[in-house]
Order: sequence, then structure tokens, then C-alpha cells
Amino acid sequence: MDRADLFRDYYDDQLLQLTNLELVGSTNKARVYWQTIANQAIDNCQNGSPHCHHGLKAMLGRVPAMPSDRTCVFTYLVNSARVMSIEAFSTWKVNAKEECGIDGKQRAVQASIQIGIQKPTIYHFNGEPSNCHQQVEAGAKIGKSDYMGIGREGAEIVYTNSTAKVCQSDSDEDLTPNKIDIGRVDDASARWWAALLAPDQGWRAIIAQYAGQIYQAPWAVSVSGARRVCISWQRNTAYGEGFSSPTPPSSKQALNVLTEFALQHNLSDQLSSALAAALLLPTHNYYGAAAQVADPARSDTSPGWQLDPSTPDNWEMIAAELPYYMSISCNPSVVMSSLCGIFWDSEIPCNQVSPWLHPIIQEIPAATAIAGAEHYHLLFEYICAIHCPQLSALWFGAAMAGLVPLVLDFVRSGTPLLDQNGFPWTGCAHSFMDITSHECYFDLASSGPDIARSDVWQRQHLPPVVEDDLYYESRPFAPWKPPRRSKKSDCDLRVQVHEKCSRHELSYQKWNWKLEDGSVDEDYGYSAKDLHFVRHVYNFETSPPANTEFPNVPLSSTQTASQNASRAIFQWAIINGEGIPQENIYTEPWLEDALNNDNISSLSDWSGKDVSEHKGTAHQDRASLGGKLDTFDAGVTIYDWLTQQ
Repeated sequence: MDRADLFRDYYDDQLLQLTNLELVGSTNKARVYWQTIANQAIDNCQNGSPHCHHGLKAMLGRVPAMPSDRTCVFTYLVNSARVMSIEAFSTWKVNAKEECGIDGKQRAVQASIQIGIQKPTIYHFNGEPSNCHQQVEAGAKIGKSDYMGIGREGAEIVYTNSTAKVCQSDSDEDLTPNKIDIGRVDDASARWWAALLAPDQGWRAIIAQYAGQIYQAPWAVSVSGARRVCISWQRNTAYGEGFSSPTPPSSKQALNVLTEFALQHNLSDQLSSALAAALLLPTHNYYGAAAQVADPARSDTSPGWQLDPSTPDNWEMIAAELPYYMSISCNPSVVMSSLCGIFWDSEIPCNQVSPWLHPIIQEIPAATAIAGAEHYHLLFEYICAIHCPQLSALWFGAAMAGLVPLVLDFVRSGTPLLDQNGFPWTGCAHSFMDITSHECYFDLASSGPDIARSDVWQRQHLPPVVEDDLYYESRPFAPWKPPRRSKKSDCDLRVQVHEKCSRHELSYQKWNWKLEDGSVDEDYGYSAKDLHFVRHVYNFETSPPANTEFPNVPLSSTQTASQNASRAIFQWAIINGEGIPQENIYTEPWLEDALNNDNISSLSDWSGKDVSEHKGTAHQDRASLGGKLDTFDAGVTIYDWLTQQ
């Protein structure tokens, strides 16, 4: 039995809301799936399974490398501070065997890569000093020297006057409990550690200074918290007021220092996870979430939880791959879309999102064996290793850096953040729009040709055979597929023209960086071909014994996630199309408010337009900084922006 058998969409073709009996059945099926995986994850955590973790490299698909040439940039407001980004776009092309007229048609998907911030990410450190904390701080620094190549006038990496104290002996009783041993290192390495562990900001990587404004690298952090750290090192040189500040190390030098520290403390298996946590710092900053790194080694409170015991990544190779990791790190929407995506499943329609998420969001966290949010968040890394293995390292970083609560907030809403480039970049599908089957669109053997509604949505998103005044270039605002099937007569002409076609695919081709001289730098990605990872089909017959008792929490009658997802999915079809189809499903109570004439008219005015075009009206200051400098508020998702107008 696999998940397709569990979640077969067998309910009435023209009803959106499930009956109480159907809800109970759907929820129980979700319990079977999630509890089985949770039991396996708990077993992996407690026994240190060698198969519980994949390295960072597993998520490198068609992701481009951060460019070294000077690019066009623009700034916009996020959380009341400016962010500087590179202008870029991805190219997609239709692959079609039939002569329907769309084979080879291309579409550009505009994007931006964040390269500069004005406010560093707040990094809370209130507990005991930990090697995990130190490695994440170090990971945030690695790569900055090479990254400065894309900087503008005034770019530099400098130490500040803030440093961690240095303990010369154990006689410093007040500082001994907060001491971290960095081993036998030279003065330059000790100065680097002192900057990394300093309160506030011990160093700054400035990428541009313009009009009195300073933009720092997106991994900049400001350490906050009552605890202060001192470092201990095996060298007689005193560290005091007159100590000279050498130039910060290069990324390769910093990586060597960090590797030596990890080997000294037998922490090699944590390095990739620490780097993953550091890669998430720009996402923390973009969404206004402080980072709070937890030390996974909690022997006093942990019920046998262990870090991944996998073989350490080849760090020389990771150094060579840094430009690709940096591109992912500097695209918070891809990161958040990918993290939210592990909760998505291709078999779940929008009207079953609430029962699908209920066990993993509401019931499993309440199990006695998982008591406490820290253990629950760590458990997700192991669940991810089963459900979506190529992103397990990224999820471990999210658990370490305290990003999981924000991810869960987006997920439980039913409309998590989506980025179309996430799938080709990481190989992890997170929307029904990412999946293309090999069957014909229309079922001609039924009573009158009909087609799965998910296929209708995908066909609407394709470039049209004949140009029309409809606009479906953006994707739906939720990842969950619309339920059931539509008759051919209820489909618009964009869909009907493909009645005799086999499947068409709008596939990712390349990434394009806009350079300051007006040219475009094309990048075909780390991998030469697409990584089409299939979600793990769990074998329930060979799962471990159900040794964890999970509570049975009643499903909320409001089904907020299902309502939000259904409204978002059907609104997308309406605001871009020819009006409300004559299908009974559009008269359902869940859709009445979302699809009333006033809302449709308002939303239709905004459909088909770049969201930045509208947000720029609130901030009209424009200038030139090695290219174009526009300002607009990008603090909300496109769906939020449309529905709030």
C-alpha cells in the first residue's frame, strides 16, 4: 500500500466540501501515513541511523552559481529596511510532440537574488556557549571574501572594535563557564574567532555604500543575548587593547580554520548542518525572524536524540560549490518554498489539506516521546529524510537556526510560499504544477470527454496556441491540486485545443543574470540535467513497530487550511480567465465570498501584472547604482498582495 492508495480522490465530482464521514476517513488515512513515518523518524533519531541524513550537495540541481561579473541591481523595502538584489530571470520552454503550435514557445519568469541588507539578522544567544553556535557563526563568514567580487563602490570586509574576550587561564572564574576552546591557532585565526563570537557585530562585510546608505552581505548577524563568550587558545600572545587587527581570512582560509576546529572537537559530522543553518540567515532576515541556534547535544533533556552520523562532506568540494549554495541562500523565496514543500504531496487535493496536515501539525508534536518544541523541530529533519531526502540537510539547518516555527506558520495556513524556480534548482517538487504525467489529457471513453482539473490548470498556464486576452503566466497561489474532473464543455478554448494532444511540459531551461553593461549571463546550473526526485513511497508493511502513542486530537470544524487552499486555487482560475464556469463546484459555500463579482473585478484589475510594478507606486525614488535601482515593498506574497487590494 502506498500513499496513492491512501489518498485516492474518490469523492463526488461536483462537491468541494467533504461530508463528516469522508473527513474522518481522510484524517485517519493521513494519521496512518504521518504516524508511520514519525515512528521511523523517532527510531532513526534514537538509534543514530546512518541513513537519516543526506549532504548539502543532494539539493544542487539546476541552481546557478553566484555571478562574479557586475550585475544590474535594485533595492526595495522589506520590514522597513532596504534590500539590494540582482535582476535575473529564468527561461522556460514548452516541449510538445504534437503540431498544436506551442512547441518551443518560451516564457521568462522574473526573479531577484538578494545580495545586500541594511539591518543584520538578530542572532539570539542566551544559553550556554556551544560548538554548534560557534560553527554556525563561522559558516556565516565563509564565502564572504569571494562574495565581495559582486560588490559595488566601497565594498570591503572589516573587523569592528567588538570582540569576544580571551581567557588566558582558568583563573578567570567569571568567564570560565562561557569559555570555548579554539585550540592551538595563530594570531590571525584567534582574531577571527574573537570577531565571530563578539557581542553585536564583530565584523562587517560591506558590499556597497550609496547615498549615505551601507549595504552588508545578507549573512550579516548581530549577536544578542545576556551571555557573553570568551575564547581559550594555546598561544602565549596576550590579547588586549593594543592587539592589531589583521585582514580577515579568505573563504578558503576560514574553511580550513573551521575544519580544524571541528576535527579538534570531533564535530566533523556537524559541519554541513552548521553551514546549512548559516545559509538560512538571509531567509531569517527577509521574513523578519531572529535566528536562535540551539545546541543539539542536550544530554540532560534529550530522549536519546543524536546528530546525523553521516560521513562528513568533502570540504574542498564544498568550497568549490559555494557559489551555488550562495545562490540558494540569497533567494529566500526558494528556500522557504522548499522547506514548506516537504508537507506537500501530489495526491492531496486542496479540499483535503486540513485533514492531511492535522496529524503532523497538531497530533505528533503532542506525543509524549516528542515532548517539547526543540525535539519536535529536530524530528522534522528525520521526517524530511524519509519524505524528501534531498532537503534533509537544509531542514536540519532550519531546526538548528530556529526557523521551523515560521515554516509551520506558513504551512498550516494552507497557502505556503511558492517559488517556481525551487523545483528545478533543488529537484524537490512542491506543487502540482511541477508534476507532468504521461497520459492523454482527456478521457474520451467516459460519458462525454472530461479532464482532471489539475490538468486544466496546467494547460491554462501553457502559452496559448492563439493569443487571447487571458493571462495565466503566474502560477496558482497554492500548491495543492484542484479536486476531481471537468467536462470538456466547461473548459475554455486554451484547454480544448489540446483534446487530442499527449502531455506538454513547460520545462526549465536556464538562468539569466542581467549584467550592468546590458548583456545577459546565461547559467545552465550545477547539474546538466533536471533532478526529478520522486517522493518516497513508504512501505507500510515493513515499517517499524508503532512504539509511540500519538494523541487523537479532533479536527477543527473550520478546516481553515482547506478553505484557504481551495479559495486560492479557484480564484487563480477565475481572475485570469473568462469568468466563473457553469460548474456546481463554484457554488460551494467555501467559494462564495472569494468569487463574488466585486472581488473578481478587483482582482482581475491586478492579474497578469508584475507585483513590483504596483508596489513601486508607494516609493517613487529612483536612482542608478551600476544598473537600475527601483524601490518597492516586497514584504508580502503575490497572493497576499492580490487579495488585500
